[in-house]
Amino acid sequence: MNPLVAKKLGIQPFRPSDYLLSPAECQDYLLACLEEAPNDTALIRAAKEQINLAQNSYSKADCTNKKF
Repeated sequence: MNPLVAKKLGIQPFRPSDYLLSPAECQDYLLACLEEAPNDTALIRAAKEQINLAQNSYSKADCTNKKF
């Protein structure tokens, strides 16, 4: 979606990475994308990008909860 239109409408784009909270959820998400459209390389690439974002988020959260 066009960012200017989204801002004007007051909506934010959906980011799957905000909802992928564990490695198991990331795996399920990728498998669902592969089942839905196995030949859609753009979808698979986008899914991998979202998984990378999610992994960075929950690995940072793990570090903040540990006592050093």
